[in-house]
Amino acid sequence: MPRKTKHAATRSRTSLWFAPSEPSHVIRPLERISVAVSRPCTIAVTDGGGNEYHRGAAGPEAAFIVGGALGMHTVTAYGSDGRKAATLSFAVDARTEIDDDRGVYKEFLRILHKTMCCYSPTGDIAFEWRGRTYRYFVHWILDHGHTAKGMQFFSPHTAGLVDLLRDVQREDGMIWSNVNKDTGPGWYDTCYGPYGYARRTKGLLLVRQPVENHCEYNFVDAAWRAWKGSGDDAWMKRVLKACTKALDYTVNDRARWSGRFGLLKRGYCIDSWDFQAHDEYEPEFAVPSAMLIDPDRTKFGVFYGDNTGYTFACEQLAEMLEHAGRKKEAARFRLRAAEMHKRLNDIAWNGRFYTHHVEEDPAVKRNFGVDEKSQISFSNAYSLNRNITDEQCKAIIGTYRDLLAHLPPGSPGEWYAIYPPFERGFGKENAKWQYMNGGVHGHAAGELSLGAFEHGYERYGADILERMYRLGKKHGGKIYFAYTGAYPPPPPPQRFAPVDLSALANMDITDAGSDTARRWMDDRAGNDMRNLPVGTQVFAG
Repeated sequence: MPRKTKHAATRSRTSLWFAPSEPSHVIRPLERISVAVSRPCTIAVTDGGGNEYHRGAAGPEAAFIVGGALGMHTVTAYGSDGRKAATLSFAVDARTEIDDDRGVYKEFLRILHKTMCCYSPTGDIAFEWRGRTYRYFVHWILDHGHTAKGMQFFSPHTAGLVDLLRDVQREDGMIWSNVNKDTGPGWYDTCYGPYGYARRTKGLLLVRQPVENHCEYNFVDAAWRAWKGSGDDAWMKRVLKACTKALDYTVNDRARWSGRFGLLKRGYCIDSWDFQAHDEYEPEFAVPSAMLIDPDRTKFGVFYGDNTGYTFACEQLAEMLEHAGRKKEAARFRLRAAEMHKRLNDIAWNGRFYTHHVEEDPAVKRNFGVDEKSQISFSNAYSLNRNITDEQCKAIIGTYRDLLAHLPPGSPGEWYAIYPPFERGFGKENAKWQYMNGGVHGHAAGELSLGAFEHGYERYGADILERMYRLGKKHGGKIYFAYTGAYPPPPPPQRFAPVDLSALANMDITDAGSDTARRWMDDRAGNDMRNLPVGTQVFAG
């Protein structure tokens, strides 16, 4: 609760109080507050960090808009001699909320917050290790980083998984995909362990999905967001070494870096998800897994989303390095980002969007039953918010708007994992129009809407949000990861033709029987087929 205090200086006898009365609620930023004084004076208001954000004449009342850092704010009255005459303190706290005339966005924000809090009522998880508690949103860096984009406005725990992954970072700079408690030897040991992608150490099971090539840039992105959200420069400086090692690992590991293209590479996945195609190019492993790679046998290619994410992370790291006074190192990463971005545009930008996958080996010819060059995948929506050019962003948005105008039957929206979907190659994990193979994704809608607002398509951005709101209202008050991407019409009614079986029949369909045909059900009179309904029938079950 706000606290009112009156301090009258002995000489001036100036009094200071809330007008017309002390607020009965916790004061929030941007509220208009009025104070009254017993005699004309100058007032100054400081925030929870001691920074002055308002100064002006007062008498008999004065009003100001609350701003600055949260915490205890102080109004100080100064007499004509410049001396402090009285003070009044009040607490300021904040919570993220939206109030709009229709109530649509207020309710939509509640739906989104409920969606993010899927693992606990507060949205974060407490993980104990070696006497320290790490709090984070999801134990996978990919999921944690994307969840933090929203949860950073409700929770201070974006830094938690960054700290844990920094503390267990592999010696060469690799970032693990996820962290779990060690429950003893298991599948990861036999499948991933021989290739260095699983490790049990000090009570932890550390796992890297071998095909993933996004963990390092997701790690840097999460660190940057944690710093931006907290303003904690000291913490940011402590993670710079881990961030630098992570991004350097990616360009130096032969399983991650394409020497031919000078870009990040991976096995053939649907966008950034961690399973690969099942086709004639799939290498065999002792323990089969769609996630395993072999630097010598896997047929790699350039997935553009890894590269727009990586170049953006280089720019994020450069910003942190510059803020820390390490300008020479920052310049190295900015140059790397610029060079990679040019190389990516040369091979993957088609004028409307980024081509999903570019094979490293030109002899590889996939047979997925779809024109791969026509497919737009959701990292195009993510790339809108990764410092690509305004011209590219407008082209991508235009492509999505065109898709919106030509959606297949039953589609909930244009925010596909990939469209059109694969006809074959991913059936074991993804049936057509499901999950990553033509499913429609809420997280992609958010990125597309943000990009639309940033590049002059405000009406389209708002339309996306309102359609997502209606989806949330329709499906249990939350946004699901993926929705079925289309409901093709059912096949036409079957047509039947009668066939004369009299020459072959050895049983009568009635209870009459004959010399050549047994009676139906033998001697049970009336229990026969004569009353079976004919024509088109609908049967239950």
